[in-house]
Amino acid sequence: MVGLLSLFGAYIIAARINRPLNLLAQAAEKLRNGEPAPRLPEDSVDELGEVSRTFNEMADSLVRLDNERTLLLAGVSHDIRTPLARLRIAVELLPEKECEQMKAGMIEDIADMDNIIHQFLDFVRGVEGESTKLMDINELLKALAERQARAGRDLKLKLSSTYFIPLRPLAMQRLLDNLVGNAYAYSKGNVEVESKITAEKIVISVLDRGPGIPPEHAERLLRPFERLDSARNKNAGGSGLGLAICNRIAKLHRGSLELINREGGGLEARLTLPIQH
Repeated sequence: MVGLLSLFGAYIIAARINRPLNLLAQAAEKLRNGEPAPRLPEDSVDELGEVSRTFNEMADSLVRLDNERTLLLAGVSHDIRTPLARLRIAVELLPEKECEQMKAGMIEDIADMDNIIHQFLDFVRGVEGESTKLMDINELLKALAERQARAGRDLKLKLSSTYFIPLRPLAMQRLLDNLVGNAYAYSKGNVEVESKITAEKIVISVLDRGPGIPPEHAERLLRPFERLDSARNKNAGGSGLGLAICNRIAKLHRGSLELINREGGGLEARLTLPIQH
């Protein structure tokens, strides 16, 4: 009888300790994936209660910092667009004959600045609020090829069989557009997209034959505002946010994004999405 009571008491104690630890692990995983972390209960045993309080304070601080950054970037980007539009109109009004060469360069520079501002706004808007729905990712890839065709590009597709998974449609479209846009911008050549299905995941590969990137910098390029002073970035405009947006969207789908140099030259942007059984 005493033994049974001891085992029962040990079970109660272990459950009281394990529950807050499991909640902490789950909240940390959500935070790691860029999702809002739920508040942890602070009424557990003294040491774990202190850990929960510290985690909640850290999560609140991260939310405040993120909100401040979003407000700052959105405000600056919005304010810059108005004088930029006025500048574009002024350039258009310059006389053609005397300023033809200068005009073309200025219009191109203004377009680059507008694209950078667009990336800022895309980054701060986020995609966390969009709901998921079951979709065949091949349909998104076909729509992607159609959009590229309208822009005069021949995007080659090699698709796997149909398989429906939960996706945020607009976010995934943004991710695919960014990856393919990067491939065309940096490689200046043919781009291919392949989809493959394994037992546990769907793999989407965007393939080009550009100069590639130094392998040791592949992970760094997925962070915000990171760019390389290399052939891959030569003459390519941007703020270094495109791949960061893609990486955020991949994590929201519990997936991953990798940049891998291809054998024979070029780069593979590999998006891996889990299949939920």
